[in-house]
Amino acid sequence: MPFKKKKRLPPSFYEWQERYSLAKSAEQKIEALSGMLSSIPHSDEFNKVRTHVSKRLGDLRKSIARKREHALKIKKARGVKFNEKLPTIGLLGPPNSGKSYLVNYYCGTNYASTNMPFETKNPAFGVVPYMDIKLQFVEIPSDLEPRYVQLLHKVDLILITGEQERFKALLRKHNINIKSIAVSKPPSLSELWRWLSLIRVYPKGDQSPVILKSGATVKDYLLNIHSSWVKRFKTAFITGPSAKFPNQPVNLNHVLMDGDVIDVKLS
Repeated sequence: MPFKKKKRLPPSFYEWQERYSLAKSAEQKIEALSGMLSSIPHSDEFNKVRTHVSKRLGDLRKSIARKREHALKIKKARGVKFNEKLPTIGLLGPPNSGKSYLVNYYCGTNYASTNMPFETKNPAFGVVPYMDIKLQFVEIPSDLEPRYVQLLHKVDLILITGEQERFKALLRKHNINIKSIAVSKPPSLSELWRWLSLIRVYPKGDQSPVILKSGATVKDYLLNIHSSWVKRFKTAFITGPSAKFPNQPVNLNHVLMDGDVIDVKLS
């Protein structure tokens, strides 16, 4: 970024310019550019130089901010742990088939995705809000070690990103009887929720739903809360899609639906 001395800039400007050309780090470059900027006389004659240096300084600061934000996202993503209470979608497929891309697409993470085979050495996790719940994604490394097979037993849905028949055969081999769907592009969150075959049931007065499998009954709901509730059960009142009218009294065998509100009465 040379400037001709005929502009009659002060010697300190060129000293800072030399430091800029020798700078190794972004922080050193920012210091040098700031020194150059402060050395420019307040005269219209040097407006072009001032604008050029200011732009270079601003661009460099923005670049550093973006890199820090990127590093923070990676750190945050790596800090995510598997949560067995969340509806979970497993991502399975050969190397470089788009598994990391899907986690990043849905969750805003920044897991690396390159052309290196078996790049993912450990499961990559991500969480995305959907409606009033959270969906969890887990990318299973392509080598499918035994410890990762155990993780697949805990997911609610598997998306296969390539070589569908090969990986479905692997699932059968390991007795993983979980719905698996081959995808070539990211499904919408509403599609994923439908494929999960889950329902949300809300305790009366609570905005946080209990997640149950589709077809679950009032008894299943109680067992999810505490096994002792089944013996103490007197009745329940349902308002929502499965009720014929608001606050319909129901028994243990009543089949719940997505969006139901339940008011349980115990002895």
